[in-house]
Amino acid sequence: MKKFPILICLLVLIGLGVGCNLNKKDDYQVLKDKFRVLKPIYPTDKIEGLFTRFPKGFKISQIRGERGAIIEIELHGDPQTKKITGHIMEKKLRSGEPDLEVLNKEIYYQDGEFRYVDNGEVPDLLKDFKFLFQVYDIDNFLSIESEPVALRNWRTAGTSDYSLVHDVSDDLLADYVKVPRGTELRISVSGDFDADAKGNFKKYIRVWNVDLGKSVFEIILEE
Repeated sequence: MKKFPILICLLVLIGLGVGCNLNKKDDYQVLKDKFRVLKPIYPTDKIEGLFTRFPKGFKISQIRGERGAIIEIELHGDPQTKKITGHIMEKKLRSGEPDLEVLNKEIYYQDGEFRYVDNGEVPDLLKDFKFLFQVYDIDNFLSIESEPVALRNWRTAGTSDYSLVHDVSDDLLADYVKVPRGTELRISVSGDFDADAKGNFKKYIRVWNVDLGKSVFEIILEE
């Protein structure tokens, strides 16, 4: 007679497990659908092309990390003047003492080129620089069929972001992050519940490899 309660408990646990898997699959599809809004942006060949998607203006920020250093490039697109201006900053990370700022310059983007506001010679980094959205096709991410490494489609204390994470081996991303081709990379695509509720665009992508100490974080906001 005691076997029946045990059997019932097992069935309930199995049912809960199936339910969790179904919820995970549902969340996975919901997240992929949410990130389809990136399709008109990733890729966009020219930065000024973002004015078509964001007629009220936009902000792009990218932080590139390498062992011992970070480089940040931030741009704002003015919807009235159509000017694209911002700054570039480079810091050397130092343990136990303040980071060393080795570069901090105001920049602007015009006719397909980055230039310093003070007309100085721009570094090689800026001469051929492209944002991730200029080279990466988000369809490559949306078409991944393997199980995600992680996903979150619910609010947690202190944050309103949601995300989908995959491990990939992608030659284009490897070249962009500057690691050998064939290197496994982790890519996370994220959004923000609060921004969505207000009708504001806020999406960000991070690509990284912990072992090699390389990472790229890029966020695009509607101003």
